[in-house]
Amino acid sequence: MIENRFDWQQFLRRWQEKWIPDEDDAEDLAEGGLTLADLALAASPAAEAEIAAAEDRLRRPAPPVRATIRFGR
Repeated sequence: MIENRFDWQQFLRRWQEKWIPDEDDAEDLAEGGLTLADLALAASPAAEAEIAAAEDRLRRPAPPVRATIRFGR
């Protein structure tokens, strides 16, 4: 049987490159009066039950960095 595994490391690396501001972006934000903390999500971290429900819906486990998954409320 062929196992269809998702490459979380590659996904998270690409996500970080796209969505996490680099040093130049941070400087641009600072010039506009914003900090990286101002960009943080306002939602609290997802509860274990919410993560389990999302894993069930997606039919695959969440990446190892489960504590950082946030869901809007």
